[in-house]
Amino acid sequence: RMGQSAAGAAFGFSVFRCRTHYERGNYTDFLRAIWIRPEDLPRYERHVDVVKLATRRHPIPSQVIAAYASYSYAGDVAALTDPCFRFPFIVDNAALGKSPLWPAVRDCPHASDCAQCGKCAALWAEVARPRPAQADGLTQAFTSFFKG
Repeated sequence: RMGQSAAGAAFGFSVFRCRTHYERGNYTDFLRAIWIRPEDLPRYERHVDVVKLATRRHPIPSQVIAAYASYSYAGDVAALTDPCFRFPFIVDNAALGKSPLWPAVRDCPHASDCAQCGKCAALWAEVARPRPAQADGLTQAFTSFFKG
């Protein structure tokens, strides 16, 4: 990743699209990032033969595999992503799935060019909370990962 980041910098862009937003504290971009909830996987299965899971660096890869194999996960959905252990917020997957805002955010055609409609921020307020006591340290560790 560090090599990719350096190569991107040479051309004036970051290969990690979310890096700048996270560094600025815009964590709502997590909701617009390219990831799929285990419960939403069936929507994509008819289009692909294989789904690649980010387990290489995950501290508990069996947790990720079990969630996607069962199409269900109760807990912090950020814990299924990479680098899960550095994300400074807990994102409640059950609350995310129950929110009437989730389909609008998940399927938003303007996710890469957000017009600030407020749905992402409202959903984030419903489903995310800072990790207790260690949130500041995790924020620094998380953003340092993207600096490559």
